Amino acid sequence: MRGAKPWQLIVIVASVLAMAGSVLYTCSQVPDTSSSTSMYLVDLNTGDLFEAAMPKNRPIMLPARHPVSGEENLFPALNKEGRWFVENRYLPYAMQGPDGKMRTALPGLADPKTGEIKPSSGTPAKADIFK
Repeated sequence: MRGAKPWQLIVIVASVLAMAGSVLYTCSQVPDTSSSTSMYLVDLNTGDLFEAAMPKNRPIMLPARHPVSGEENLFPALNKEGRWFVENRYLPYAMQGPDGKMRTALPGLADPKTGEIKPSSGTPAKADIFK
């Protein structure tokens, strides 16, 4: 056998063109990755709800600092069907007191098992938490 047959060359060229087209198509697609611009936080000592703008170029630390009292006791909150909850992964940290001992109840927490919150107001107040 000498060299490639014409139909083999056509198959090779077609596959190279198909691969190049696939790469161009994949690279030209811009994914819609819109991240959150704000988050809800709750003070479990008072039940105060806050809506805080997320910082653009730096990470956040949780629990966050309360804008009035200065205490670090603001935890992420979720609104599910009109009821407010502390996010499950933060609930064990919220139940741990400053002395390291587990607390059985918090004034702003309606149910320590599910993380349901007793909000002091119906709507979250906008606050600049992550200065």
